[in-house]
Amino acid sequence: MTADRENERRVKRRHVFYISGYDPRGPSHYHRLYKEEAAKQTSINGLVCEVGPRRSVSPTESIWEIRTPATVTAYSFLRYDDLMRTRWTKTNWQVLREILRYALLFVRRGVFRRVLFVSWPMLVTTLYAVNLVILAVLIAVLAGAAVGAFAGWIAGIVAAVAVFAGLVQLRAPLEDKITAFWLARILSFIADQGSDSLPELDRRIDAFAQRIASVLRDDPPDEILVVGHSVGTQLAVSVAARVLRLEPGARLSLLTLGHTIPLQSLQPGAEKFRAELAEVAGNPGVQWIDVSAAIDSACFPLTDPVTTSGLAQAEPAKPSPKLISARFPKLFTPATYARLRRQFQRAHFQYLMAAELSGDYDYFLITAGDRTLAGRFSHLASNTGFNRFRLGRA
Repeated sequence: MTADRENERRVKRRHVFYISGYDPRGPSHYHRLYKEEAAKQTSINGLVCEVGPRRSVSPTESIWEIRTPATVTAYSFLRYDDLMRTRWTKTNWQVLREILRYALLFVRRGVFRRVLFVSWPMLVTTLYAVNLVILAVLIAVLAGAAVGAFAGWIAGIVAAVAVFAGLVQLRAPLEDKITAFWLARILSFIADQGSDSLPELDRRIDAFAQRIASVLRDDPPDEILVVGHSVGTQLAVSVAARVLRLEPGARLSLLTLGHTIPLQSLQPGAEKFRAELAEVAGNPGVQWIDVSAAIDSACFPLTDPVTTSGLAQAEPAKPSPKLISARFPKLFTPATYARLRRQFQRAHFQYLMAAELSGDYDYFLITAGDRTLAGRFSHLASNTGFNRFRLGRA
């Protein structure tokens, strides 16, 4: 199918396969989020969505139906939240261990240095939890020195240990207010992704790919749309690559939102993932759109995940993915946008939520409207000139 025909093609039936980021909240949360935010967006885009009830079809998939006057969409939430919950550290000392663990691994693998040159705000994000630990150590040392000056060095050491332990205990009451601990768990997970040491996740990715391949074989809709958000973008790329191996010649739409791909691909042990990344980017049957926002410092905004990973684009004149800015300033009033910029976690999840104003990016038109992903963004060129956060080459 030519690009022009793909852009003109209308969708009556679609199957969305959604892969969340590193979030232990399961399908009930994301079903509720979709239903509530789609209802809010109706006043903006005029698309009336009837979001049906959620039902579990297997231990790895929940599904709900979205009906509009023109389109019926099956929306599958592909589950790996059970794997996350087995890793989700709860005690203060476990979280501290996660911070120290990923920091040491990233230093040894050169991740911090590479990320600095790709997108310095992401370096700030990855060092957030580490800096909190360093700050706690400095406060403890200063307190110990002050006590030691008056009561001796043994009392000073005891005081320093006590102060540090007390600061660690502050994690629990601050959990919902400080995103550092959420980030520490994510980065520890990505460190394992980068060494290809998550066999349970690898088997789950295979299961996701087999499920999508079965739909392609048995009842292909007008569009199969694979969506990955945050850390789920890495999984979405791997899933797409394995679908294409199972079903050569298949057509897929791939939407990545707030991608964190270089955090995995820049690690020396991620050879398998880099090969999958190259396969997906170089396959003409994949229409890949990447959407990001400059205010989202939990992603690599408007950054080509392929060349950043040290890979070559199969067609340099027409690189894949097409990089699209969400243009959040155009989707909100100035007052709301000013608040959004200050909300780190909300900015990272805004891709899945309703806006205040109409714009090119609309998650609900993408997933429930009657145009293909490629068609919806055919009027926009890839935003390859964004270099505000880049210091050089990775």
